Amino acid sequence: MRILAVDSSSMTGSVAILEDDRLIAECALSLQRTHSERLMPAIDWLFNQSGLSVDQIDLFAASTGPGSFTGLRIGLGTVKGLAFALHKPAIGVSTLMGLAAGVSAWNGSLITLMDARHDHVFVAGFHLAGDGRMPEYTAKEAYCPVSELRNALGQLEQPFLFVGDGAITYQEQIRTSFPESGFGNRAAAAVRAGDIGRVALWRWSNDLETDPEQLTPNYLRLSEAEIKLEMKDEACGADEH
Repeated sequence: MRILAVDSSSMTGSVAILEDDRLIAECALSLQRTHSERLMPAIDWLFNQSGLSVDQIDLFAASTGPGSFTGLRIGLGTVKGLAFALHKPAIGVSTLMGLAAGVSAWNGSLITLMDARHDHVFVAGFHLAGDGRMPEYTAKEAYCPVSELRNALGQLEQPFLFVGDGAITYQEQIRTSFPESGFGNRAAAAVRAGDIGRVALWRWSNDLETDPEQLTPNYLRLSEAEIKLEMKDEACGADEH
């Protein structure tokens, strides 16, 4: 099965083509341009390099978030459009699960952290068996202040391995709460489209949802505009009293 996978959850986006779980080609991008300007050219380049064409793809995959609001919408919209046009299945993959799937040499508790800015993170807990199997959730995905990670993760078996850009950004604060835990390097900080594709293949083989219409973003939090609107509504309500 040939898979085209897309991650557009951050400014470091990537696209990949896989044959089953074997990576054929991958293109990582870190450009100061929007995903709308770089995503389709990157996909075209990938097909040129691999010698394949889009109609040879059997399954499409995309990260569903959390992450950049605009980036996720563009990535999911692109994948949905291709899947609909070719009448092919499409699968969404959590960005946090994609991060976890990129870790191989670890047996134990894994915590994926994405920097959500303003001293907040997106977080999820997993167990890795260290034998190539898919990570298993041990703590549901959440959006929380870094200062509350101990409460969010306190019931899980320690020590942890923390990975993701949130683990790098807030390493000193996290180490204070979890002194016995370790931290992944910068190579493990970004989600790779190849890992999104591997998780998508696993989901497809387990007969999980493949209807492109069901591809929707999972932001885990309100956008800045929604927060400001909510604060404005609350202020208006207070004035009325």
